[in-house]
Amino acid sequence: PLNQPLVCIPCRIKAHCKEDRATFCSANENTGIIKTARVLDRETRDRYSFIAVTPEGITVEVNIQDINDNAPTFNQSRYHTLISENLKPGSSILQVFASDADEGENGDVVYEINRRQSDPDQYFTIDSRTGVTTAFVTIHVRDYNDNQPTMTIIFLSEDGSPQISEGAQPGQYVARISVSDPDYGEYSNVNVTLEGGDGKFALTTKDNIIYLICVDQLLDREERDSYDLRVTATDSGTPPLRAESTFVLQVVDINDNPPLFDQQEYKQSIPEVVYPGSFVLQVTARDKDQGPNGEVRYSIMHGHDTHSSWFAIDPATGIITTAAPLDYEKDPQPQLTVLATDRGTPALSSSAVVHVALQDVNDNEPVFRSNFYNVSLKENTPVGTCFLQVGTTVRPEGFVHLYQVLWVHSSDAICMTLKVCAGQHAALSQVGGVGSGPGLGIEMGQGPTVGVGSGPGQE
Repeated sequence: PLNQPLVCIPCRIKAHCKEDRATFCSANENTGIIKTARVLDRETRDRYSFIAVTPEGITVEVNIQDINDNAPTFNQSRYHTLISENLKPGSSILQVFASDADEGENGDVVYEINRRQSDPDQYFTIDSRTGVTTAFVTIHVRDYNDNQPTMTIIFLSEDGSPQISEGAQPGQYVARISVSDPDYGEYSNVNVTLEGGDGKFALTTKDNIIYLICVDQLLDREERDSYDLRVTATDSGTPPLRAESTFVLQVVDINDNPPLFDQQEYKQSIPEVVYPGSFVLQVTARDKDQGPNGEVRYSIMHGHDTHSSWFAIDPATGIITTAAPLDYEKDPQPQLTVLATDRGTPALSSSAVVHVALQDVNDNEPVFRSNFYNVSLKENTPVGTCFLQVGTTVRPEGFVHLYQVLWVHSSDAICMTLKVCAGQHAALSQVGGVGSGPGLGIEMGQGPTVGVGSGPGQE
C-alpha cells in the first residue's frame, strides 16, 4: 500500500538504483522513516535498491515479498477434443495448462473438475498436478458401434399371441415391429428383413422405424396350420450388429369346409323281420376344420313319401338302426337321406343317400282273389277240360303257391285235378266221370261244390 513504512533510518534518499526509473519510496528527514511512494507489484519487480544519506552513507536494498494476488490462468479459454466411446478407463484425453504469476505456494497450481457444473457422474478425472483434462473443456465422444439394434414386436391378434385367421385377406396386418439402436449417427440406421412364411407374408414400412408384417397371399389352415418366421434387424456399422427374433405364427381355423361322407351312396340288405333297434349300417363323414368347426353330427331327413321313420341314426357315431317294424310288402327298398352337419357358425353340411334292400320273409298267408267261384259246365264236357282258373294276391319272393282240391261235395263220384298255370294261377279240370260213360253227369239244377286250398312251396 502507499505510505507503508519500510524502515526507520535518520536519512534522506540520495539516489535510487539505475534500474529504478521512478521513485517508489520517500524518506522523512526528521523521522528517518522511509515509506512506499506507489503500489508495488512483485510480479513486475521483486527487488529495489537505493542509497540513504546518513553519516555512514548506506545502501538500502528492498526485496518485495509475494502475496497471493494472482489467480492461475489457462493458456486457452476453451479446449476441444474427440474421443471414441470405447476408450479404456485411464486413457489420456488431453492436457490443460494453467500458470500463476505468484511464487512459492502461491504460484503452485492444483487442477480439479468442477463437478457442480459439469460431469456430475464422474466419467472423467484430472491429474491435480499435470492438468490432464479440463479448463473449460468440451469433449465430444465419438460413437463406436457397440450396441446391437433392439426390436419390439407386438402381435395384432385379440389376445396378443402370434396367430392369424385363415380367412385373413392380403394386406391384413399380423404384427407391428418397432426398431431402435442406442448408437449414434450412421450406426442408428437399421435395416429390417423378414424370412420364412413361403411367400405368404410381407414386410412394409414408411419411416424405417415402424415395420408391419402383413398377409401377402391367401391362407389355408387345412393346407398348413403354422409358419416359422424370423425378423432380423441389422445396423450400418462395421462390422454390422444385428438382432433376431424367431416365432411360430399359428393359422387359426374358420369354418370353411363342410363335412364330407366317405361315400355318396350306401347300400345295405337286411331281413324285413328284425327287432326295432337292430343295426343296419354305419355312415362316416369327415370335416377338415378344427375344433367345433370340425365336429360332425348326423341326422336323417324325413319325408312324407318315404319310410325314413322306420330308421334312426346316432348323431355322434352315424350308426343307423331300425326304429319301427319293417314291411317288405309296403316298401321293399326304403331310401334314406342322411345329413352330416358341423358345429361351426354358420354351420355347414352335406348329404348322402342310403339304399336299404329288404329281404322278404313268408309272413303273409295267400289270399284268393275271391272267396267263391261259380262255374257252369255242360254235362258232356270232355275229361281234361280246364273250366276254372283261380289265383292268389300274395306270393312271397322265392316262393310258389301249391294248390290242391281239399274236398268235393257232390252226389256223384267226381274226380278233380289242379294244374298250375303261369304266375299265381291254377286251373281246375275234370279227370273222371259218373256212370258208364265218360263225362260229367249232372242234372239240371244240380252240381258239385269243390274246395280248393293254397299253400307255400319252394321254387
